[in-house]
Amino acid sequence: MAKLRAEAMVGAPITPSTTFGPGTRATPGSGGVPSQGQGPDADEVKQLKLELKERKRQMHKMQEVYGRLKEKFVAAGGAAAAFDAQRDVTGLQYELQFTETKRAAERKRAEQLSSDLGKARKELESLRGDGPRGLGGAGNNANAAAADANSAGFTKLSSSSLGGLATVDENAAPA
Repeated sequence: MAKLRAEAMVGAPITPSTTFGPGTRATPGSGGVPSQGQGPDADEVKQLKLELKERKRQMHKMQEVYGRLKEKFVAAGGAAAAFDAQRDVTGLQYELQFTETKRAAERKRAEQLSSDLGKARKELESLRGDGPRGLGGAGNNANAAAADANSAGFTKLSSSSLGGLATVDENAAPA
């Protein structure tokens, strides 16, 4: 967990290839490029070290609890393999629940982005129109047709960049 937070702060994965030597480090927003002379914030480093220590302690505690539960289960006449199998099932159930929750949040975000895209398109159409709010007269229709073709390409790009979660129909004919 601490490694993930550190990677998020740096803006790049922490691997041996991102080690730049003494006195240099990648900074947030630098895309993993080292900077000279800027050290990490001491309070932040201290906080991350404390968090890492706490996470390690929690992991050791969980391993010890797991071992004791397994011993009690076997002592009560259960099979160690059955205990391990149930542990694996429970772990997979957790992963499934976590993934479903994450997917629901991503779907909600995609729907919001789709709604925002629809609002932006309506606003664009109102600006391109021939009415009093529009920007041009009859000569603007050719520009509007070209913009419609471009926005159809944008729709495909937007929906594909959302991993297929958007409600925009990619198979629809361009407007």
